[in-house]
Amino acid sequence: MSLRNRSRAASIAETTRPMTSRHFSIERTSHDIIIKVRLPSPARVVPLAKASFFWLLLVALVTPSILWIARDRSVWPWDQAWYAEVSTDLWFTLTSSPSLWFESMLAALGTKAPAISWIGQFFVPLGHALGSVEAGLLLFVVLTQLGIVYVIWRIAERLDDRSPLTAVASSVFTASAPLYVGMSHQYFVEPLQCFAVAWMFYLATTAQRSRTIVIALAFVNCLTLGVLAKATTPLYFIFPLGYVVNILFRRRDWKGSLASLRQPMLMAWAIASLAGAGMTAAWYKRNLALTWFHIKDASSGTASLDYGWRDTLINKLQVWLTLTRESMIIPQCTWFIALVIALALVMIIYRRFFGQASGERLSPRDRLGLLAFSQIWLMLFVVSSNITVDSRYLYAILPSISVALIWLLAEARSRALAMILIAFFILQWGVANGYALHLTSPMVTSNWLLPYGSDSSRSEDLKRIVRLTTTDETKFQYHIVGVELPWFNGNSAGFYAAKYRLDVGYRCYYTSLGYAEANIDRAMRRVDEVKGAYFISILPDFVPKPVDFVNRVTIPAVERVESGGRWLKVPFQNYNHIIVFRRKLS
Repeated sequence: MSLRNRSRAASIAETTRPMTSRHFSIERTSHDIIIKVRLPSPARVVPLAKASFFWLLLVALVTPSILWIARDRSVWPWDQAWYAEVSTDLWFTLTSSPSLWFESMLAALGTKAPAISWIGQFFVPLGHALGSVEAGLLLFVVLTQLGIVYVIWRIAERLDDRSPLTAVASSVFTASAPLYVGMSHQYFVEPLQCFAVAWMFYLATTAQRSRTIVIALAFVNCLTLGVLAKATTPLYFIFPLGYVVNILFRRRDWKGSLASLRQPMLMAWAIASLAGAGMTAAWYKRNLALTWFHIKDASSGTASLDYGWRDTLINKLQVWLTLTRESMIIPQCTWFIALVIALALVMIIYRRFFGQASGERLSPRDRLGLLAFSQIWLMLFVVSSNITVDSRYLYAILPSISVALIWLLAEARSRALAMILIAFFILQWGVANGYALHLTSPMVTSNWLLPYGSDSSRSEDLKRIVRLTTTDETKFQYHIVGVELPWFNGNSAGFYAAKYRLDVGYRCYYTSLGYAEANIDRAMRRVDEVKGAYFISILPDFVPKPVDFVNRVTIPAVERVESGGRWLKVPFQNYNHIIVFRRKLS
């Protein structure tokens, strides 16, 4: 280069002042402005596209549940109303009497694990701001449901990195199961339990390649959430739990892992984990006897005979297999799905024994598949050995079925089969959500998948009952609700009273004549012992016939109150045949 050219180049270099950013740079020369655009590499574009697709899929899957929540005007029945009442009371205590909050947390529910109320309380202010506490609590349930689908997607990505179709198929299957759709609309503990089971399977999937301290802390969190959601949760993930424990015990880097707790983030995580485990242990220390009694009574005790029957293990297993099919697949397509699964199994067997994969050792994916199949059959035998029959207890088996499906598709290695299943599960998702939104005919048989209720008269009547019976004179008293209907019972009235307290600062309490009470004299003694100012029921002619086991003393109790001379009938305008009596002043 000539001296003249060199000096010219030096001059240009001195006048060039590059302006840079993450995605482009601008360089000025004496003659031109050069803009250089940095395009993402293909290795970066593909993960971004997959992530965008996944989040769009999640939004699509959750939209019908949001619509259901916005349109539903139903009154929540017994257990759901109780969980919601405790959630609302905990939030009120936290904001009005923080010194009593910790004690209230330890006393919450008593006979049932309290995770749903412990976590749900923080969604009460959202619902209250929206004008419906129920909406806020159900948004918590929907978020939990989305967490289940997210974890299943991550498991599929880990177990099958060849084809994204496996992740799509397993995620859409999970979200399309009729029981999944039904549980998205109910304030029950099962979604949290199901999430804990899915999380434990994810830990089993990642434990081999993850840091010891990370897996250990996540394991503590998952186990804590599981037992806090429902006392029986460990049974639902006992095999993946044992698998993770075995991996942790075989690690040789525990000394270095514990030393890494000096890192601020890990230390904060460990402290939070110990605090959560400590709170859980404290709750169980106080309530273990009541919880254990409830588990025995609800599964095989006298009370369970009202919700099931005694039979041989084989007969009960047939019942539960039918319930599993109805809860996971719409009945019209059962044989089609069975045919597709059988075809996939044939392909796997051929590849394993006659193809290139013959003689392969048991892979990590095979181990997870074996854990999933073993967990499914273990739980089917466990529930078949109990008296109670309720498809809700199958919900926490859903992650095991999803992992089994992941193994099946990953081993079959057939894009055609995966695409067929995806198309079917999208159809099933549409049918299930369409039924819930009153858009399709009842093609589903899951008893927990219900269309939204558009009649608000029952809700309005309960609000009026609470306003009538909650005054300065009666606040903090217990009143008797002398009927047990899904929309009108002591629990539902109690929830409405808890919501009313958010506005007025005080509440009344409501109780029944006694759970499944059959003796009218004992029921009336309870009325006298409670000493409530009000007795509330419905007109005897409108008690459902035939009378069920929880309403055996409903009509006799109304008759005694009317004829006893100690109660005065209060005029009460309503749409649902409610009658109200006030105790006469002595």
